[in-house]
Amino acid sequence: MDDDDFGVPRWRTHAPEYWRINLRDDILVTMIGTTNPMPDWAVGEAERDWYLARTHRPREDYVAERVPGPFTRALADEQARRQRLLADHQATLRAARGES
Repeated sequence: MDDDDFGVPRWRTHAPEYWRINLRDDILVTMIGTTNPMPDWAVGEAERDWYLARTHRPREDYVAERVPGPFTRALADEQARRQRLLADHQATLRAARGES
């Protein structure tokens, strides 16, 4: 185990791919910056199904998709995706108000 793994097994942080379980973008975009819900991450279909069975909202409100690993890359990609999502949403709101 590496010193920077904080006791997390290497197979959890260095998997070739992960399942990102997140709210749908149309729901998530209104929450970024306020409650800012973070996605759940699963290593395998059984773990993905476990998370989806324990969601607080209806199953239809969630999207589960495979993303490439390692975990640090998956987190960085998710952060960049959220920033793009928020920027697009803000541009749409500005356009609706007639701002440039």
